[in-house]
Amino acid sequence: SLVALRILGQLGGDVAAEWIAKASDGETIVTLALHEAKAGRTQLVPGGAVAKAILTFDGREVALEIPDAPLQAAETLGGSALAAFEPGKGQRMVIASNADAARIWAAGLEEWKLLTSAALIGLSREAISMAAAYAVERVAFGIPIGANQGIAHPLADDVMDADGAALMLWMALRSIADGKAEAGADISMLFWWASRT
Repeated sequence: SLVALRILGQLGGDVAAEWIAKASDGETIVTLALHEAKAGRTQLVPGGAVAKAILTFDGREVALEIPDAPLQAAETLGGSALAAFEPGKGQRMVIASNADAARIWAAGLEEWKLLTSAALIGLSREAISMAAAYAVERVAFGIPIGANQGIAHPLADDVMDADGAALMLWMALRSIADGKAEAGADISMLFWWASRT
């Protein structure tokens, strides 16, 4: 939602301003479709099941689409209100179709990958803390299960993966701050690593 609202703010216009104001009530959620919108092609949208509007890009125009019916959340353990969305069903309001629209949209997707990666890193670290606490308190055959190599070594590998993801996050942020040409590649590598971890 934060990324969708930032894109709306950068593109500007009456419709964008109206939806930014609506979202300030804390209940109206605007999200974005991560893949190019094509009529008849369904895609999974994070936050789609709770969103009032979905920001889309079809290769030419950035538009807000209001589904004609609430989208059903997919059955996942992730809890990200993931929902199947089919562009073109419902009300569609064009926000921008100028030369900057594609650039702003692409930058927004990179920002989404960066923020999602940061959230995944935090989730990874918390999952490792929970697993480690359980491995210390759970006893089998008279010893804590964390004393067994089959538990201790994979947990140590997971710690290194999560720490590596955190370092990659800092590296990507530094690349962006320095305006390096490889900043986009750094973000994609970070997203892959954080998702895998």
